[in-house]
Amino acid sequence: MAPQQLSRSLTPLTGESLPGFLLRTAYRLERSPARVAELVGLASRHRRIAHAHLRAMPEEVIREFALNARLAEREADALTLRRFNQTYPPLRKIRTDSRTIGNSAAVNWAVAGSGRYCPDCLRGDGSAVEEALGGAWQLVWHLPVVFACVQHRRLLEHRCPACCQPPEGAGRKRNSLINNSILTGLHPLQCRNALTRRGDNPLHCAKPAHSVPCGMRLDRVSRDPESALPDNDLDHLLALQLRILEYLSPQAQSRDGGVRPDGYYFSDLIATAHLIKLTWPLGAEFLPFARLQGLVQAYVEPLLAQITARQQNQRQKAADNRRTKIAPSDSALCGALLAAADVALGNRELLTLRPRVQPLAREAYRRARSYAGGVCRSTDISPALARATTWRIHRMPVRVELRAGHSTQHHFRVEEIPSFLPLALVDQYFAELVERLPRFTTTIERHLRRAAPLRLAELKSGAAWDDCAPALGIHPGLARSTLKHLGRQLEAHFLWPAFEEAVEQIARYLDTTSQRINYANRRRCLTLWRLPLDDWLTMIDGLPGLERIREQADPAMGSALVWAEVTEGERMRSPVVLDLLESGEDRRALCALLYRMGNGARGPSLRLRRRLHLYAERLASSCDQNREPAVSVGEVIRDEEAVAAGLIQEERPQVNLDATSRVATLNRAVRELKDPVGQMAPEGLWELFQRVVPTPSDRASKATSQRIGNREALAAIVFASTSGCAWPLLPSGFGMSGQTARQRFIEWTEAHVWTELCQLLRDGAGSHGDLDWSRHAIDAVSTRAGKTQHKRRRIV
Repeated sequence: MAPQQLSRSLTPLTGESLPGFLLRTAYRLERSPARVAELVGLASRHRRIAHAHLRAMPEEVIREFALNARLAEREADALTLRRFNQTYPPLRKIRTDSRTIGNSAAVNWAVAGSGRYCPDCLRGDGSAVEEALGGAWQLVWHLPVVFACVQHRRLLEHRCPACCQPPEGAGRKRNSLINNSILTGLHPLQCRNALTRRGDNPLHCAKPAHSVPCGMRLDRVSRDPESALPDNDLDHLLALQLRILEYLSPQAQSRDGGVRPDGYYFSDLIATAHLIKLTWPLGAEFLPFARLQGLVQAYVEPLLAQITARQQNQRQKAADNRRTKIAPSDSALCGALLAAADVALGNRELLTLRPRVQPLAREAYRRARSYAGGVCRSTDISPALARATTWRIHRMPVRVELRAGHSTQHHFRVEEIPSFLPLALVDQYFAELVERLPRFTTTIERHLRRAAPLRLAELKSGAAWDDCAPALGIHPGLARSTLKHLGRQLEAHFLWPAFEEAVEQIARYLDTTSQRINYANRRRCLTLWRLPLDDWLTMIDGLPGLERIREQADPAMGSALVWAEVTEGERMRSPVVLDLLESGEDRRALCALLYRMGNGARGPSLRLRRRLHLYAERLASSCDQNREPAVSVGEVIRDEEAVAAGLIQEERPQVNLDATSRVATLNRAVRELKDPVGQMAPEGLWELFQRVVPTPSDRASKATSQRIGNREALAAIVFASTSGCAWPLLPSGFGMSGQTARQRFIEWTEAHVWTELCQLLRDGAGSHGDLDWSRHAIDAVSTRAGKTQHKRRRIV
């Protein structure tokens, strides 16, 4: 029958859905919902109302429906879920070329698999129209993330108490938007489910009797006191529901007046709910409510048992996994999963997100690899969550945004990135990361200085590390080795986000600095360059103690050191060293010389390094101006002698003259002390310290057979505080590891030892004349203790 205009119609209620409008209109006109749908142009085959109309209606259907139902087009469109397309991304995954929504909508949490309702809302507001026809079937009840009614402070019902079936839903096998839509005379609030015949023959128990509907008035459903949640549990769920409703609204701001969350919020929330469901009870820490934990436990136990049993049956795995991905129909259970997911996500900052969700991702991969892979590799989740749940982001062949990090619009070029990060930048930007590593060796430092430029190149180009390596003059195999070695250290302590954040800060520094250097051009200019023998011998002349180097008459060491300074590269990877490697010659003697000259040069060796530094400055200037790489060695000698005589001030500090390792520098500083313990903790300070230090507890005494002496620990703490040394870098000269010194430092900080010791020093107590040093040392320790306490409070 052709569509025609209705004789009478209704004004849609606030927030009303399309099926609710059709039910109320049909009851008023004394027609069946299917007949009304035919008249307004929404009928489909077999007089069933297509689910696709709830998702969104084409423009021509909207116009015809609005005309025949006597509505404005905006009123007709407001009855569909189209209004949530921008705020609820899962809706955009529903197929637009199908007349039904199907299982994919429920799997993707786009539309609830079963109908939910609030009996208090269905009773209406007491007006004449709502007294006769009932309140609105709310449109938001069709979304899986809506599980409670904030207005009436109750969870939504999901079943009819009489027939124990969902009142209606998109996930059911029948593809009609309204159950038994051909029945006439049922009130809009009556359950339309067909009752099952009951008889002696058990074969007839499940056969529906379509002519006998349930007929239960859903607005008269009372609250079940046995299923009621405790007040704290309900308050927590209602607070989450209120925030979700605000995020769903196209106009409203968030409740605290802040900025609306980005478009990834709901995708991240649903993905995290999947991970919590897969890894339960690992995610129980995010749901501190015993009643809600019990609901989740009872729900996931059979699901996990099914998933485990299906691992051997590949044919049924995909189909069965679809059923396990559907949002729970029970409102309390769905709210519990979403509440746990919301706590796990937090503010979704990568630095804090990764430690929370990566254990969930690992366990999910172990239990159901394909299921977890679909969740973690989905293109719908945010880059932050994808990075947080990915084991190793740099080897990902897809999703360039995971490799590019926060921003790819940097102003520096890849050619302007040094291949070996200068120590000044390491100390400035990686101090916190080094502090959090339990052990920091020269090997880790070398890989860190190599990894930072690779990550900078990755930020700029979006390519993987081994693809970026040639542009930095690094062999791809070396890049893979660095990723493997450093990645193992950082992943074990969840420090990848801290590493990436530090590199991002370096990238911002490179963007703002006006003195960027084309290191690639310098490497090209010096590819075939070698330090002339005459220049090398001239720089050695007049320096006592270097006769053996002069006798060898081999400028290879000087070539490597100058090349490393000009290009900011690794001296062990300089062209002269690589030539020996390719020719098969022994390079161990040269590497040993380079190591000694680079780590703690003193006396004549320091003067030689200073001359090489001045030589490198002039050579770098020639490369930047694209001139022949030649330097006047006479000017170099003259300037160096002036520096040595104190006639002119050295341009750079001694520690930055070379690529001196921070670890080697600290070890050398301790070796130069005749008595490290006695000098760092003199007698006067030690006497005062013994007055305030607490005795070790019985538990601590039993934990180790021999507790390291307090004086050695005090000396190590004073050295670390006065030198700015990170705990992992603590030299071995104090007889303990940095971790042990740190534990003793925290123990004494919590016992207020430093406060009491400062008070004694201010009062002038003590019998020795070394109190000036003691005051300075303990002030430094107290400052470090204050920072440590602030960090610990922030973490907690």
